Formats: sequence, structure tokens, C-alpha cells
Amino acid sequence: MKFGGSCLAGSLHRVAGVIKEESGNKILVLSALPGVTDILHDMAKSWSGEEIPVLEEVHVKCAKESITDENVRKKTIRELRGKIALLGKTLEHGKSAKGGEYVIAFGERLSVKILEGVLLSVGLNAVSFDADDLGVITSGGFGNSESLLEKTGDNLRTLLPLIKEGKIPIITGYFGRDENGVTTTFGRGGSDYSATAIAYALDAETVEIWKDVNGFMSADPKIVKDATPLERLSYEEASELAYFGAKVLHPRAIEPAMRKNIPITIKDIGEPENPGTVIDGSSTSDGLIKSISLKRGLAIVKLCSLGMAYRPTYAMAFNTLSPMGINVYAISTSQANFAMVIHEEEANRAAGALKNAVEVEKIDVMKGVGMVCVVGSGMGSRVGVAASVFDVVREAGINVEMISEGASDAALNFVIKRGFEESAVKALHDALIRGGLDGR
Repeated sequence: MKFGGSCLAGSLHRVAGVIKEESGNKILVLSALPGVTDILHDMAKSWSGEEIPVLEEVHVKCAKESITDENVRKKTIRELRGKIALLGKTLEHGKSAKGGEYVIAFGERLSVKILEGVLLSVGLNAVSFDADDLGVITSGGFGNSESLLEKTGDNLRTLLPLIKEGKIPIITGYFGRDENGVTTTFGRGGSDYSATAIAYALDAETVEIWKDVNGFMSADPKIVKDATPLERLSYEEASELAYFGAKVLHPRAIEPAMRKNIPITIKDIGEPENPGTVIDGSSTSDGLIKSISLKRGLAIVKLCSLGMAYRPTYAMAFNTLSPMGINVYAISTSQANFAMVIHEEEANRAAGALKNAVEVEKIDVMKGVGMVCVVGSGMGSRVGVAASVFDVVREAGINVEMISEGASDAALNFVIKRGFEESAVKALHDALIRGGLDGR
């Protein structure tokens, strides 16, 4: 059971109630309290010393409000203050002593202590662990680590005797340690990934990801007011939606669960009786479109040169961008053009590096675009789906700047200019989901 920061924003008694109601053996994975990771990011960049009292105030206040047993509450507050003092000393000696990631990951080290106290107060035998001390092993790569699943499994099996004794482990999400013992993080939202990696490591029967929403929707409800919740998604459908804009789940959280066919359920802490969205290995949409997602803030970087397809241009481009940490979301190729979709803020840096590394006639950059992702299992092999999608876009008077199709049988992606993004999502949802693809 993974609980995000939004779950911790309200009463922790609500979280404790959900945990208590869940039958069977449980392992808990926790995010930091809301807003804490932002404070820690700022501290890692530039520390003034003023942040330490703020962190103490936030966490001590939460502990006082949430932990009912007086003795447990006093013990927890002492431990919180001790941990925060340790962070302050680490920063005084220079964050390079343990690395900026050690600082950024500190919020989870504090939140697990508070939840441990809350659960002990209501009679649950909880015990908290820091993921790096426990042995969640990562590949390294600050802010973008992967879990080394088999090595993590070897370490985490030490928890099994505790679980058999009836104890409930609470593990920090978001981070682990590399094979040199250095703390590294999985990136924003990475506690979802922590949960599925731990589930893989311990052969869990299921994963529950608790949020403040009741699962995936047919579109972003901030854009489409009548968007509907989705009861079930395949692993591939959920992965495509998460990667291309749906913020319900960390995009990489799917992979560990999919490897062992462990179902994931997205649950709403405010409505625990709601079934949420189940993600598993079943094919669920029979070629029909399930959801429309949108990823904003992108740019197209296009390399142009006759005969480029006959030279190793593509490999050289990727070899240039990869060490820079620049992610390519989609590509489109022809004999004389190679277009890549990347973050808008990275566009100028990418174009400058490519100009020096790749022999082309020119490099064009188009900023201010977004990628619309239309998702449904089997849609890539169904006749007429792509035509229906682009008919809707054409009728809405929207020009398509780039198309990426065929890499996934569950998704069709295309790029349009900023200002037209929400109109495209609304039109597609109205025609192909609310109206039904077969009804067009």
C-alpha cells in the first residue's frame, strides 16, 4: 500500500483507518508530507539555515495533531528532531558529504516516523525503515534512478519474518541507494515506482496506490468536465497515459508490476469504498479508445539534410542527447528529415549540441507545442481508428505538426501548437469516447 503526499495532507487517522481495514499482510510505502520535497530541493541548491526550523515546525505539528498516544507522540517528536538536527549538521559540513540527493530524499525519512507513531497509537504493530538502509538498490543516476530489482529482492527478504510476526513495515518511497552506498532518487512521483519495485522484490499479490483521485479518467477533468473514471486498464494503456501526461501514476511504476503480473489498483483516500482503476495484464478495450491525455511544454527539434537516412545521423543524435540527460518523447523520420519531440526548456541546448555533433544542412526548432495521446488496446491494428482521430482534429480546425504512430498498439500520438491543445482533447473526447468510436 503506497500513500502519496496528498493522502498525508489531511488527517493521518484517515490513512490509519484504511490500513486497519485492509486484511492480510501489508507493506506500506510513503511519500513526504505535502510541500516538504520542494523545501528540500531549495535547501540542496542553497542552504541558509532558516529552513531547519520550518521543517521541524511542519513535522512536529503533524505529529502532535496525529499521534494520540502521549508516550508514542513524545518519542516520535524526539526522533523527528534528532533526524532534522542530523540534516542540519550534514548541510553545515557541505551537502557534498552525502550528496544533494540525500537532502532531497529527507522528507520521506520524517513522514514514515510520523505514520509509525500514528499506527502504534491505534494498536497496529508498525515499524519504519529508510529504503537506502534497508537495501533498495538503484542503478545510480541522480533524479532518474532505476531499481535493481533482483538485488533489492535479496535485501528486502529480511522483512518476511517480521511480516509473519504480524508487524507492518513502513518504507520510505522515492529513493534508494546505488551499489556504492550513495542515496539516489527515482524522480518526482517516484514513490509509486518504489512501491511496485518493492512489490516485485517480495512477490506481493497486489499493489494499492492511494491518491486523492479515484483512478485514471477518460481525460483530464480540468479540461473535460464530464470525463469519466476508468474501471480497468491494461499495463500498456496505463503506461502510455502516465508517460504522456496523466499524472495519476509515475510512468515507470508499471514495469516492475508487469514483469510479475502483479495488479495495481489506484484508490482514492477520500472514497476508500470506490473501486478505483485496476491495472493488470488483461486486454480490456477491444480496440476502442479509452482515454485522451495531453503532455504540455514540448518542442520539436528537426534535423534537415538530403540523404540523411543513409548516414548514421539518428544514432549520432541520440548519442549526443543521452549524456546530456535530454529525453526524447517521440520521433518522426524521412529521407531528408529527422524530428524529435523534447522538453521545450531543453530545445536550445539540444539544438546547439546537435549542430556541433551532427552533419546536417539546418536544424529547425519549433517551441510551444504539446503532444496529444489517444489510448486504447488494439487500436493500432484496427482499421479506421487513425482516420477517425484525424477527422475529428481536422473538423476542429487544428493542424497536426507531427505524428508518432505504430510503436505502440495501444497509443497514437500527435503534436499540435499551444493554444489548440485543450480544444483537441475536448473534441476527441466528445466524438470518440462520449460519442463512441463506432458511432462516428
